[in-house]
Amino acid sequence: MKISEWSFLLSASLLLASLPLTVCALAETPNPAEDPVERELREEWGFECGTPYVEAAQASAQAKSRRTSRKAQPPRVFPEWEPADAPLSSSAGWESELRTLLAQGRRDKTASPEFLDALERVLNRHAGESAPSAAPSSKLPFKPTFKGPGMPPGWNAIKPEVWEFGDGQARQVFSQANTCYILSYEPGKDWKDYELRLRFESEKWFTPPMSSAARVYVRYKGMDGGYCVNWNGGGALDISNCQADGKGPILASRELSPEIIKDGLEWRVRVHGDEITVWHAGKRMLLLRDDTHKSGTIGLESSHIPMTFSNVEVQ
Repeated sequence: MKISEWSFLLSASLLLASLPLTVCALAETPNPAEDPVERELREEWGFECGTPYVEAAQASAQAKSRRTSRKAQPPRVFPEWEPADAPLSSSAGWESELRTLLAQGRRDKTASPEFLDALERVLNRHAGESAPSAAPSSKLPFKPTFKGPGMPPGWNAIKPEVWEFGDGQARQVFSQANTCYILSYEPGKDWKDYELRLRFESEKWFTPPMSSAARVYVRYKGMDGGYCVNWNGGGALDISNCQADGKGPILASRELSPEIIKDGLEWRVRVHGDEITVWHAGKRMLLLRDDTHKSGTIGLESSHIPMTFSNVEVQ
């Protein structure tokens, strides 16, 4: 082999031997655009970018950054506040005082909304426990006040938690199809001949083929049944011989305009002897003759729709 060939091989060997050093030097040169987490994992642990380990580490670092950012935020500051003296009667209990305090707190924004909401939930759970209740009356005429917030004296519901009271209204705030949440007045169980007057309204009437209805019960005896007057939002009025769990076989019915059922005007249901008559705006809408039930109280309910009952009166 000639000297020139040996020189070429030696030069080539020296060049190849220097390549790893050059690559390492390039690899160790930090990339200013590279994510710090990626660089640390690559340099310390040998993980390549895009692996699940790197993605998990990036998510963890971002979550830590968010926590740090939240901790750095200053706490909310509420003004110094002195609640006004509540004009309460001598019979008012702790519940009335706390509700007055809650109303003032919301008005003046003196506490966080989360705290005020929690306080209101506690008050609603214990509604009516502190205020002394007047003895319920079985005499007629009878006109419930529905002052709220708890269950009025003498009233009972199959599912009390779906009912709210206030401003002269009884509101069934939750309902499903084929359920029974009847609200009834216990002292009226011996009433015989009387007239029930009321209004009912809802903003969520279903349209056919879905069914929603307002219902009142007369001569209602709970487990012993009674009569159910049913206003279907699709445009039907009927009277049924209700069973222990609610509406039963229909005894009389007629078609009505859905607008009449939903107009919010007064309805009257009169029971006298063997006659059950339903009136609206001075017109008789339905008549049933049946003597199955001789006496019983009144009841309110809605089916598959929230409902507000107001101007309830029994004469």
